[in-house]
Amino acid sequence: MGDSLSQGHDHSFGSYLQEAGMQLDVNPPHLPKDSGIRSHILHPGHPKTLELQKRAGVPDSRMQYPVYSIIEEHMLVHEEDLRYLTGLYGAQPDWQWHLQAMRRADDWGKFFKWMTETRPGEEESVTKDTILFLNTGAHWSRGTLYMLPETGDPVEERSTLTQLYKTMVKMVMKRFSEHTRLTILYRATNAGHPSCHLYDKPFSDAAEALKGEARFLELTDAQAANPVDRKVRRRWDWDMFNTHSHVWRKEIEGLQRERKASIERGEDVQGVKWLFVDLYEMSLQRPDAHGSPGKDCLHWCLPAVYNEWSRHIYHLLYLEMEQ
Repeated sequence: MGDSLSQGHDHSFGSYLQEAGMQLDVNPPHLPKDSGIRSHILHPGHPKTLELQKRAGVPDSRMQYPVYSIIEEHMLVHEEDLRYLTGLYGAQPDWQWHLQAMRRADDWGKFFKWMTETRPGEEESVTKDTILFLNTGAHWSRGTLYMLPETGDPVEERSTLTQLYKTMVKMVMKRFSEHTRLTILYRATNAGHPSCHLYDKPFSDAAEALKGEARFLELTDAQAANPVDRKVRRRWDWDMFNTHSHVWRKEIEGLQRERKASIERGEDVQGVKWLFVDLYEMSLQRPDAHGSPGKDCLHWCLPAVYNEWSRHIYHLLYLEMEQ
């Protein structure tokens, strides 16, 4: 679930399943309809479908709902929420809505309730959590949120942006808390690389990548055609991605401590389980892997970096299974 970067991962992940011999049906008629959600079920009767069902030990009813879905929700909050949030930080209430091009799922909460509910006849066999790989970060910038007041002080403006982001995170986490049988892996927003056309190989290690990141503003300004373009590029706030990801990390670590304490007291722990997946430095090491060097230094070419995300998820889930 997320923006166009998550969509790129969707394409890579779906290719992995197809390479494994799975035949998938996209949005069959019996599934809930939402323009922002694209769901996949295993094709009925296919040999791989029958093999997987046997290995999982689940009834036929489980095969009627998705094995994976992509939820295109670029901001995680809808217009009314965004107007409320920005209003808390000085935006005028009548600012012009400009995010029509960003896909949204009209009611993702309803979708998760449907996905995670216990169904008759599945109480003993379908017991695992739904796994959500989640991100929102790339569009939470001064550029997208143009309605926030410009003070002329970038430090002050960026501080306001971060405070707004913290408020949004708490809002979204509260909404997810309404669900059960759901484990959420929040993915740190991946790095963008200004002037990525200058690179034709990865950094040698994370230390070298962090040194390269220190040149962020220099490399951003180098791409600007004029002072106006320079301002626009700086207000993308790509160098805030890691700062905002750590907002999620802090909140998730707090929930993890609460969960652990409840388990130690012998309490029955319900609700969402959260994990933070820090892929930032991994992505920071790949300035050479963007799809359109010189034009787009944020999105990745398929499938390299996205495949590493999938492997990383698999590794984390394996460790969770062992526990």
